[in-house]
Amino acid sequence: MKRMTKIQQEVSLLSSELPELTLRQAILLRQHLVKESAEGFLYKGVARCMACGHVWNAPVNTIGAEMTCPCCGSRLSMTNSRKTSLTKSRVEYATISEAFKGWQVTRTYVVEHTVRKDCRGIYDYHLVQECWDSIKGNVLFQAGKTMGFWYCREGKGWDYGVHMRNSREYYQMTAKTEVIDSVISELRKRGFLRKNSHGFYLQPLFRALLSQPEFESYWKRGLYKLCDRLLNNRWSAEIDGAIKVFLRHNRNGWTSTSHMNDWFDMVQALHELGRDIHNPHYICPANFQEAHDRWIEARRKHRQEVERQQRHDEAVAKAKEQEEVAKRYLDERGKQFENLRIVGKGIIVQVLPDVQAFIEEADEMQHCVCQMEYYNLDKHPNSLILSARCADKTAKRLETVEVNLANYSIVQSRGRCNSTTPRHEDIVNLVSSNMQLIKQYHHRKV
Repeated sequence: MKRMTKIQQEVSLLSSELPELTLRQAILLRQHLVKESAEGFLYKGVARCMACGHVWNAPVNTIGAEMTCPCCGSRLSMTNSRKTSLTKSRVEYATISEAFKGWQVTRTYVVEHTVRKDCRGIYDYHLVQECWDSIKGNVLFQAGKTMGFWYCREGKGWDYGVHMRNSREYYQMTAKTEVIDSVISELRKRGFLRKNSHGFYLQPLFRALLSQPEFESYWKRGLYKLCDRLLNNRWSAEIDGAIKVFLRHNRNGWTSTSHMNDWFDMVQALHELGRDIHNPHYICPANFQEAHDRWIEARRKHRQEVERQQRHDEAVAKAKEQEEVAKRYLDERGKQFENLRIVGKGIIVQVLPDVQAFIEEADEMQHCVCQMEYYNLDKHPNSLILSARCADKTAKRLETVEVNLANYSIVQSRGRCNSTTPRHEDIVNLVSSNMQLIKQYHHRKV
């Protein structure tokens, strides 16, 4: 067994001194548990609450509706039943947090609630976990034996006990019912007042308040939506600086959760595009929605360009590695059509002679002529790739033309980024009118 550290030994000793669940604490848990949705039965005007066993007179027409038990306050879904004996049981997780000798101790229990008709409910509490938070932000867990995500029983009881565990999120529990009995002074200093968790689960909330200064700052300002996002999505120091600039210019923060989420998306897009996210011009625009849509679209195009460049680089690297494929293309296409020139209307059309020419064509035209390996004669045995350019000194590339050598027809002719250029018809007509010349070169002996 791994030896415990000093702080683990301290917590283990304090755990043995921690008193059992008091009657007052059990009543606090019970008051929260019984308020959850429960079942009620109604027969001949007599209603029975299966949360606490209370019996009272009720109108017959309330079957199928929701009622509130006058004894325990539970919301009951009423159904008709004439059974003389009814027993209902349910098992729930419940958490209670208290201050103990400078530590904030959050204990989780499995509560077995059994109720019989015309009898008060019986509650059994079984301790399955202890979470110890120190004022320095240290978190230690003592937990029972687990089975997957659930705590399992030893035989018929819960007598396995709790033992020191590694401080991992695996043991962090979020029970549906949570009660705050008392808190340490350090939590009150950090803004946790009136025992109000504002809908946060206690274990991650205490952990964040005691260990994250930025979380404490947002909590004291009442920015609970931002705190919730920080708990679920940690961000970098640059994003935290952008938040401070935004709050300096918008004292009340964000108008809604969707507004905050959209703002974070916009800031992350700006950061990805290399913009200054500490500049109010970018992160506090006058027309937020218009700026959000513009930068999100810019990021989408940027990512597409990055992906295209990555695919191109991979294709170029692959083309350079395929020496046998390059040699075969040079022998069967480059030398075969070496002197082929089709000239007309200020256009010159030539065959791409080698793999390097494919790489240069793909770089300039930004299409997939290299990525799809048109130079590989095993994959494209009948394809002949030609480059159409201006016949002047600039030799500007216009379109890339694919000819099918099986039937001597044009398969496609694409400009930059697979576009159709103003000279498209001229290029297609020029190549089509010289198809017989291409056929002659194809059948000649080299």
